[in-house]
Amino acid sequence: MVDSIFNMKKLLYILLFIILSCSVGKDVPNALTAPETVNVAPVEQLVVSRNAALSVFEAIGMAVDWEDPTSDYAQKAVDENKWAVIWFYAEGCAYCDNMEDTTFRDIAVINTLNQYFVTVRLDINLYPAEYYHLAMEPFSDQMTIIPSTVFVSPDGVAVATRGIIPPNEFSNILNNIVNNNGLQEIADKR
Repeated sequence: MVDSIFNMKKLLYILLFIILSCSVGKDVPNALTAPETVNVAPVEQLVVSRNAALSVFEAIGMAVDWEDPTSDYAQKAVDENKWAVIWFYAEGCAYCDNMEDTTFRDIAVINTLNQYFVTVRLDINLYPAEYYHLAMEPFSDQMTIIPSTVFVSPDGVAVATRGIIPPNEFSNILNNIVNNNGLQEIADKR
């Protein structure tokens, strides 16, 4: 059963790639196309393609179940006795896009987050106070570095990390938390 679901998801990935390739290829310049004949800028086209791909991932259940940032996600984590993972990002941040496209598309990360954690994404431009308190204050240099990930235990103890966390490392951190190795393991790795 699991193998057939996995194979079905692989087929959907392939179909997604074909659909996006066909629809995007018309407006993206190639070596034989003069720049003045292109109607849509390549960067804008890539953003549209990335957003379309992310929507398809979410539609087939291959995405992190992010809580609404306006919800009481902290109370939900306490009520369910789960850790909260708060991911700070900014629109247009290439490093954030990289982490979203790699770490948060990794099936092991997605499954672990969705099963054992309450997750929320906060744009630092919309939630600057939360960003300062959770992701900047713990560091003596007080630098704004995004993306930043904050892991909060059910009893409210938090550890903040800064920068991109690759999928394997992120998965290891999550597994250490799930296996009750807790915050020290995160602090040691970062």
